Amino acid sequence: MIGPADAAFNVSFDVLSTLYLPYTYVPTAQYALEKDAAEQIAYDVTGKLLYSVGHTNIHVIDFADVNNTRVLFKSSYASVDVTDVELCGNHVFVSFDNQTRREDGYINVYRLYNRQTGSLDLVHTIRVGVIPDMILPLSDCRALLVSIEAEPYDDDVTGTLVDNPGGVGILKFPGGPEGTYTMNVLTFDKFNARYTSDLKPQGVRHINTHTLFSNDVEPEYITLNSDQSIAYIGLQENNAIAIVDLRTETIVDIKGLGFKNWDAYTMDASDKDHGMHMRHWKVKGMYQPDSIKFYQHRGVDYIITANEGDVKDYKYFTEEARVKDLQLSDLYERDPATRHAVQTSANLGRLKVSNANGLNASTNKYDELYAFGARSFSFRRADTMELVYDSGDEIARKTAQMAPELFNTDYGIADTVTQTYDTRSDDKGPETESIAVGHFGHITLLMIGNERPGTIAVYSIDERLSSIAPKFETLIHGVTRLNDTWNNLYTARAVSMLDPEDIKFVPADQSPNGSPLLIVSGSISGTITVLKVNVRDDSQPGIVG
Repeated sequence: MIGPADAAFNVSFDVLSTLYLPYTYVPTAQYALEKDAAEQIAYDVTGKLLYSVGHTNIHVIDFADVNNTRVLFKSSYASVDVTDVELCGNHVFVSFDNQTRREDGYINVYRLYNRQTGSLDLVHTIRVGVIPDMILPLSDCRALLVSIEAEPYDDDVTGTLVDNPGGVGILKFPGGPEGTYTMNVLTFDKFNARYTSDLKPQGVRHINTHTLFSNDVEPEYITLNSDQSIAYIGLQENNAIAIVDLRTETIVDIKGLGFKNWDAYTMDASDKDHGMHMRHWKVKGMYQPDSIKFYQHRGVDYIITANEGDVKDYKYFTEEARVKDLQLSDLYERDPATRHAVQTSANLGRLKVSNANGLNASTNKYDELYAFGARSFSFRRADTMELVYDSGDEIARKTAQMAPELFNTDYGIADTVTQTYDTRSDDKGPETESIAVGHFGHITLLMIGNERPGTIAVYSIDERLSSIAPKFETLIHGVTRLNDTWNNLYTARAVSMLDPEDIKFVPADQSPNGSPLLIVSGSISGTITVLKVNVRDDSQPGIVG
């Protein structure tokens, strides 16, 4: 059992099973760390099936016995990266990044897996554009939203970075997914003229200024409001969220997320400071969320953001720099000796920051430092994107307290777990990336996935309170021993949930075993882990998970 007890409210987790997935079947099934074998998942309540995509594969998993999950079906594709899977009604939607010609990213529509014939029958293949990163069907299954990320890529023939325009696709099936369809791609062109005067002051970033802002935009995560009239689209690298009116099929606004003042919190900014040293720093954090999720509290709409951070770093263009390599101005720190001390490796010197923010064009020196991500999760008002709560430095501090060996760790295949301790402090720290929400009476559970440590931080929210006040409950991870290399631990099946790229909560009334579950798709470990959620609240005698 994972998790401490509390006098009034008690939550813990039991690991029921872990399924390890191959990353390839050529020439036979092969398993390894860091192959993205399990990226995204979708759960079919009626069929008791789990659909998993990763690397070049689609897997259909028998989920009827959650203690013994098994692969029923596999399908592999050449020269693609399978990016997402979603279910609606009787159909499965899967998105593909075409590695041969990036402009030809596509979506396949299938009928649900047929247990009798053992088949996943293809209905449509639909070209949607450059790198469809996430897809999300509306509840009537007659429309599918597509975030066309258009992430740049290096062209070695021309020696340039190709940066296509990002977009939001609206794929419509008037008669349902079996019938004809239309595709409308919403562009960000109209925001080019607004960037400098309107968007930049909000903290919206235009990183690659060699191209238009509309080309620099990278739509990724999608969430919908309660009546599905508005879609919120995360623009991770750009530190912003776009708002789409689905009734008019218009991108109506882009809201910048501003910056986090790390002088008000603490972080470990160095992988060369011989341990965990949480300190205040004169650094701004760019929230840059990965997952975003719509949430209502006492009649107010919010967006929860997992503030992972991301960087544009390519052969022919990069914004990544270390503090030690930048020229800091006297506006950053007036005293030269202090500036030098700040830039040593044990202080801020190793921290990776953006060279696209903070530069004074007049002096060609940096007045401010901007780090990638915020090492936290946040709540924002959906109408204004005003920040109402941020977890600050708590995830790092709780990791140091409850699983110190996993503090800002990385996955070095030949390294032991303890050798990779603190190695991500100069990057983005825990890299908070995924969100799942579960409801138990007046208590809401937040499960927040963190990439590099492979942890899930669990928080509770009392819905009776007028304000958003998440309370830390426990920390989950899948590392069962620490005195061996990551690769040996994987071979011994002693690690799971590494890089919890996608996590899904299944309520008791939808669960195969009648208990609430958390399903964790570990991208780095290539695993699907099923955990039973145990909840007891003495103030709600009928609420037992």
